Amino acid sequence: MRLLRGSRLLRSWSYSISAVLLALATGLVFLNIVFRDLFTAPIPWAEELSVLLLIMMIFVSQVFLEIENEQLAITFLSAKWRGPLGRRILRTANGLIVIVVYGALTRAGLAIVITNYRLKSTTPVLQLPLFMIFSVVTAVAFLIVVNWVIELVFRNGEVRL
Repeated sequence: MRLLRGSRLLRSWSYSISAVLLALATGLVFLNIVFRDLFTAPIPWAEELSVLLLIMMIFVSQVFLEIENEQLAITFLSAKWRGPLGRRILRTANGLIVIVVYGALTRAGLAIVITNYRLKSTTPVLQLPLFMIFSVVTAVAFLIVVNWVIELVFRNGEVRL
């Protein structure tokens, strides 16, 4: 099904983007250490940018973790409900909870994005617009909601209404 293929593509992209963001942040930190310790000339913007890249990596990787069901979990319920029906009930409950939580995060995130856009808030050193950074978090939350809706409605190629 086309939607399920889109979910797999989303998983692949989020994994790849997270890896690139981590590599860039690590490289920036290393570069800043070299310049600071060897040349006594630290790069003032490197720390801010590396922190922003790590934050973005954490949120972008949430898409991959949700799709792969690799989030931290309390497994005492799944240990008791081992049958297919129990797993289906737990998976559906998990999906509904994630949809509600990330739906609320999406809604709140939109308000934060709009507020920061109107205030023209920026980061201290690089003067990057904060609304752009918060837009990533909001978009990721929305993508997680969309993925769970697809997962709950179109699981294993079967339409479940």
